[in-house]
Amino acid sequence: QPFLEKGDNCWFFFAGHGGQHQNQDFLMPQDASPRTVERTAIAVNYIRERLCRCGADNVILLLDACRTQGARDGGGMGVETQPGIITVSSCGPTEKSWEIEALGHGAFTYALLEALRLSGERNCATVERLGQYLRDRVPQLCGQHGKSPEQRPRIGADPAEKLHFILQPSRATLADIALMKEDAYEAEVGGNLELAEQIWIRVIVVAQGRDMKALRALQRIEKLRAEDCFQQRQTQAVYEGKTTIAEDTYIIAQTSVPDPHVPQGSVQETRQNSFEINLKTFNFEVATISQITNSLVWESKEAEYFEEDLGDGIMLKMTKVPSGSFFMNEQLGEAETFLSYLNLLSIQQSNECKVSEFFLSSFTVTQAQYKAIMETNPSRFHHDSDPLPIEQISWKEAVLFCEKLSERTKHLYRLPKELEWEYACRAGTKTLFHCGDTLSTELANYNASQPGKAQIPLKTSKVGSFSPNAFGLYDMHGNVWEWCADSWSAKGQSLHVIRGGSWFNDAMQCRSGFRFHCSINSREPFVGFRVACTIPKRPYESIP
Repeated sequence: QPFLEKGDNCWFFFAGHGGQHQNQDFLMPQDASPRTVERTAIAVNYIRERLCRCGADNVILLLDACRTQGARDGGGMGVETQPGIITVSSCGPTEKSWEIEALGHGAFTYALLEALRLSGERNCATVERLGQYLRDRVPQLCGQHGKSPEQRPRIGADPAEKLHFILQPSRATLADIALMKEDAYEAEVGGNLELAEQIWIRVIVVAQGRDMKALRALQRIEKLRAEDCFQQRQTQAVYEGKTTIAEDTYIIAQTSVPDPHVPQGSVQETRQNSFEINLKTFNFEVATISQITNSLVWESKEAEYFEEDLGDGIMLKMTKVPSGSFFMNEQLGEAETFLSYLNLLSIQQSNECKVSEFFLSSFTVTQAQYKAIMETNPSRFHHDSDPLPIEQISWKEAVLFCEKLSERTKHLYRLPKELEWEYACRAGTKTLFHCGDTLSTELANYNASQPGKAQIPLKTSKVGSFSPNAFGLYDMHGNVWEWCADSWSAKGQSLHVIRGGSWFNDAMQCRSGFRFHCSINSREPFVGFRVACTIPKRPYESIP
């Protein structure tokens, strides 16, 4: 039975012989036999599975194990990955784990005890700092006591965000908490709600329940789960041939902290935390380039939207993107290199991609809008009267903008998923651009300079300078690249997807299907973003 709770740590320490058998790590108690490992030893994976049932969301294995019977000259531990936990091993699979008689401990255990006693700036409150201390200190101890070859501890964390987990809350710094918050935001925006919830709970534990942002984040996560539940029920109803409820207004629960005097989940609480959004309709002209005459052809369209008031007359216009489907991997034929082809394959597992209805900002976020929320403007290109897009914004800063915008408006804002971005950009088209198979400087701001001709000034243009696509979205091609919520690949989180091209790029890099990447910490004068939000179609009290 679980005896711990979310936010707790479960520590497991073992000192003794360890080894491997059939690519599995085993701990070898005194009565274990190397000849009958499976029957007499204990698999580390077995221990992990049992400890993960304890109820704690953070299991830490501390394994000072790599010795033969009676002496630390064995080898082999550390070949197996242990998912979902933190593993700290005394050495690598081909190294020795030294016992040092003068210290009364092995080098690893002695250094571990030192690390856990440290306070102040040198404290090892986080997994990352503990690991770094052990990697530095253990080889140093081996050298001081004549043990050669030296051993190097190994740290494994799954997922990687657990490196920032706080093992000793009483010694954590504000910077440690801020780093965990960043990880929580990234997990939340990336759709990993379970990990996000786990990190936010740890923030609350470390902050002794006084972090209001963490409390609001947990409510956001519950709201997202409610949205998923609602969408699944609607999908099931359609599949079963049942009639779904259609309403003209959108109602969303606020992300404020519940009133402690109101019973949780009651109708009264839900009504206090809900309000309506009234949609408006606007008409616009969409331009496409005729493949026969190469001239512009115009068509009238309309779309629905709502506006957020950011203060001082600054408005944020959110346009409704209708639900539908498209064939994302049609862009495979557009891949210019083998590398880009592989990256496209890595994100596309099926032919038809279905997208639920959501809202996307009509324009990229402007400098005025960014300053209204973040109180700063880091852009390279400034103009007092023109609404220029914000640029020189890192992915993390864009995510933080969404968080603060959510707090200001009481709607949950986020970066669009890459799938949503391309669907919104194409707006029902199958051509290279939403305006056809060619692009024109009459329709987008991109680098159209040609050798031998007068150079076009390369810089951002004010948002909305060109006609929108059929969904009523402006500047989906060129002007500035736009951050998406997605990582560039499943192998790492340091690079994130950007879409749409910019004033700096040629037309082919501005295609609907072209994808590129940028480091999450980089700030470039050609990278900006737009925001998205999803709003359910009926009050939360109607969702079971």
